[in-house]
Amino acid sequence: MTRIAWFLLAFLVSAETGCASRQWVAPSMAGTVVDARTGTPLAGVEIQRAIDRSDAVPVGASAADGTFRVAPEQVTVWRIPLGDPLHAGHYAFRLDGYKEQRRPFGLFGYDVLRDAPPSVKGGTIRLEHE
Repeated sequence: MTRIAWFLLAFLVSAETGCASRQWVAPSMAGTVVDARTGTPLAGVEIQRAIDRSDAVPVGASAADGTFRVAPEQVTVWRIPLGDPLHAGHYAFRLDGYKEQRRPFGLFGYDVLRDAPPSVKGGTIRLEHE
C-alpha cells in the first residue's frame, strides 16, 4: 500500500510542477548569410535549430543569393522545471571553412489564438573564415 501512495504522490508532484510535456513554438527567422570579409552572399549554409540542451537538427539552408527563411515550429519540451522555466534555443549557421555563428531565441508558449507566428530578427548573418 505504501508503494502505491508514494507513486501517487510522485505523480501528483510531477504533474503540478510541469513534468509532463508542454507545447512551445520555436520562432521563425529570415535574413541573408554573407561572407564577413567580402560581403558576398553565401549559398548552401546549413541552418540548424537546438532547443535547451538538445542536439541541433537541420531546418534549412541558404539559397543561391544567401537568403534564408526558417518557419516557426511547434515543439514539445519534456522537463521538470524548478521555479518558472525559461526554455530557450539557438539557430546555428554552418558552412565548411567558416566559423559557426549562433543566434539565440526564447520559446513562446503555445497559444492557438495567436494572430501571427512568433519570429526573431534574422537580418544579415556574417560568417567569418576559420
